[in-house]
Amino acid sequence: TSASTKTKRMVPLVTSTKMNYEKEAKLKASRLEKLYSTKPPGLESPACRPHFQSVDDSASWEFSDSRFQRMAFHHARKAGGTSIADYLVRVARNYGIEFVQTEFDSAEEPGTADVPTFYVTHLREPVSRSISHFRYQGRWSCRDLINWTPRSSMASISIANTDDGEPDDANDDDDDGTRRMLAAQGDEFAPTLENANPFESWNKTGGLVENDCPKRAFRLGECAIQCYTQWYSGMSCPQWQIPMDVQYKSASTVLFRYNMIIVLEWLSIPEYAEAVERFFGVPGVTKRRGAYCERSSRRADKLFPLVPKNESVERLRDLNELDSKLYGEITNCDGEGYPFPSLDESRFANTTRRVPYERFMDWRSAKKRAKTAKSPAEGDAIMNEFWRAADSGEGIEKTDNTSAGKLKLTTWHPGDKIEYVRTNTRMTAGESKLTTTGESKLTRKKPNGVGKDKRVHSRTNSKEVSKPAGKDHPKFAKEDHVSQVVHLGSEHGGWSFDEKLAGPRPVVYSFGLGVDISWDLAMIEKYNVTLFGFDPTPKSEAYVLARMDEDPIVGEKFLYVKEGLANRTGTAVFTNPADPDHVSMRIDPHGGQGETIEAPVSTLDDLMAKLHHRHIDILKMSVEGAEYDVLEDLVARDRLPFTQLLVEWHWRSPGPGPPGPVPPTPRHRSLLGKLWSKGFEVVESRDDDRKTTMIRKWRKTSRLTAKLTT
Repeated sequence: TSASTKTKRMVPLVTSTKMNYEKEAKLKASRLEKLYSTKPPGLESPACRPHFQSVDDSASWEFSDSRFQRMAFHHARKAGGTSIADYLVRVARNYGIEFVQTEFDSAEEPGTADVPTFYVTHLREPVSRSISHFRYQGRWSCRDLINWTPRSSMASISIANTDDGEPDDANDDDDDGTRRMLAAQGDEFAPTLENANPFESWNKTGGLVENDCPKRAFRLGECAIQCYTQWYSGMSCPQWQIPMDVQYKSASTVLFRYNMIIVLEWLSIPEYAEAVERFFGVPGVTKRRGAYCERSSRRADKLFPLVPKNESVERLRDLNELDSKLYGEITNCDGEGYPFPSLDESRFANTTRRVPYERFMDWRSAKKRAKTAKSPAEGDAIMNEFWRAADSGEGIEKTDNTSAGKLKLTTWHPGDKIEYVRTNTRMTAGESKLTTTGESKLTRKKPNGVGKDKRVHSRTNSKEVSKPAGKDHPKFAKEDHVSQVVHLGSEHGGWSFDEKLAGPRPVVYSFGLGVDISWDLAMIEKYNVTLFGFDPTPKSEAYVLARMDEDPIVGEKFLYVKEGLANRTGTAVFTNPADPDHVSMRIDPHGGQGETIEAPVSTLDDLMAKLHHRHIDILKMSVEGAEYDVLEDLVARDRLPFTQLLVEWHWRSPGPGPPGPVPPTPRHRSLLGKLWSKGFEVVESRDDDRKTTMIRKWRKTSRLTAKLTT
């Protein structure tokens, strides 16, 4: 069997004439619906617990130990599939098995292949995926965009109106003319607002139109709603009249029998990316590769930015109800971390010649040159030279991992600082680039005495962070660390933090937003990260949603969570301030204050579990007095998973009091002492010590505390 790396169309539903399409689809629907009703209780999805077991029977939940001879990947459009497919081709070639891919057709159902097959696919949050698909292909046609070349000489022209003394609306025509001039290239197609499809029309199973199933077979290239349900069931042709709930059950059954489902949003988490690479035994899962017309569509969208209205997004969310339910079912994982099994190489049958992943790009280049050679003999000579070099190990740097001298898979470990260079706008790490080669150096040092190795990861902008011995210890600054404090944001809503300790891609949680997110936006601009903002109060929610409408960056980089921070999970009573012009609300009623409302709250651990984070680089808290209950609880449990703590203290009682500064309470001084015993030091204070910036250092005191509490 030849290891195929090209896309191979597979239509598992049909094997005969067109008249059998509907019949076989309904038979498949009946079988999968029955199988859905017999799903074993407690079965975890392959996104949570991937495995190396083979599905040999399409009518049961039984798995076997048959060795895999091929890998089948279903490419869900606009969910990072191009980059993931490129990675999986390297995996398949590395183990010498066949690779096949479906994209426009229905996903291959486990148990229907002639040989044992490893099934893998990927998912992205359905509404985000749908909006990305519209930007990519729905707004303008890809076929038109790839033939469009904007004038490079016009790239520096500003689209903004100029101040020439005319009324504000006098330059509208000139402004539009500038856009046209930027876009146009002669008489060829150029994207404009006039020839763009409106976002409101992107609301059908086939994107802008209903899925009409050409030739009466399932085939779906563009999709706006219920896309996962359609792709993984393959039953959405309207003439077949198969109910959507049956399609949902069929898609769920298919997905739960896959071996691995990669969740695109989770790839931004270094621990998850490392777990996926450990599972496959090949590095590079976050390496970015652009899609077919991505560059052109991005360029067009930059000229004419798309800002979806809230009502349109909510309508799209309602129309994707089944897909959202399916996505939630697949990604609902119990426990913490990513307990994926390590690679078992014996599970692959190695039916063809293997290409070591270190030489994959060399192999691809040789294949390309051989294909364009002047004669078959010259092409064979090119490939023979590649195999000779690969077999002799020329150009492959080997590092002894064990006495057997195996190739070292990667140079990073869970907990080490990883630098991500994000190239897109949402928290989709499949659209990110993981920089490791030639830029990081990992050394192992034995601490004084006995114990596990302490890993010290050296990297630009993050070398000040070290990880102490032990699996779950948080990150600390080195004992001799010298802070470099910077202040970002407005006078009222600004905050200071240690820039030197933040690293290149910090994880930032911001609790208490109010009506000023200037610091949050400054952090997004500085580090190009997705910032997580939390505030359940109505005024703050209205303010953030309005900013999302006004500024596309806020809508795409700022992840708003309508929950408060507390020392318990559930609901809490929030009290309005007595002055209706004030914004801040406090947890639990206080005498002399305004009306009360109930709002959801969660512990820090629960919120981190929902967002799949093990550690927070910068934690900002402005929670109107709740900081004491939260921090006292975290200190008592020795659970402080953050390196920097930016907190606004509210030691003053909520009622009216005497003017002037108020000294801290004994409770406040006691909490500061407990934080110091855990390694936290104040590096800057503002507003009469009400706003403090603290970092955690690895001191002898904190080392002793960690040892006693382990």
